[in-house]
Amino acid sequence: MRTLLATVAATAVATTLGGAGLALADTGAATSSVIPVVAHSKVDKRIDLGRKGFSVGDQETSSATLTSSGKAIGRLDGVCAATFATRSKAHELCSQTLALPGGEIVAVGTIVSTPHGPAPFDWAITGGTGNYAGATGFVHVIPANGPKIHMTIHVTY
Repeated sequence: MRTLLATVAATAVATTLGGAGLALADTGAATSSVIPVVAHSKVDKRIDLGRKGFSVGDQETSSATLTSSGKAIGRLDGVCAATFATRSKAHELCSQTLALPGGEIVAVGTIVSTPHGPAPFDWAITGGTGNYAGATGFVHVIPANGPKIHMTIHVTY
């Protein structure tokens, strides 16, 4: 299983780095990979609960296609819930699933936003399925004004 994941990660990294060769072997020891992806938003729906307008308890569901070097490699599905909201700051607790070849990675964490939007943030990888079973690490997210969000998956498996 680790060999398939290593191949997927190596392909994504090598393609991103201009085709530089990279070989990872399944040694039975923990392996770390960095997988750069872009999330292309397909569905983004806010559910207004409680007080009218953005407030604590509101939810946002989203789905996106994940690409690496312009090629579709998976999808992201997630939900965020507002846990704190004022006119100048908001906190949302999020749970995301990144479906990639060979399995899924689950990431959770918070987003802190101001009227100018959120700053870059990290979500903790809390596990996975298939080739990603037992995964740890983090997903670094660089928010954007638009449908494309750049993410870097730092995974140890």
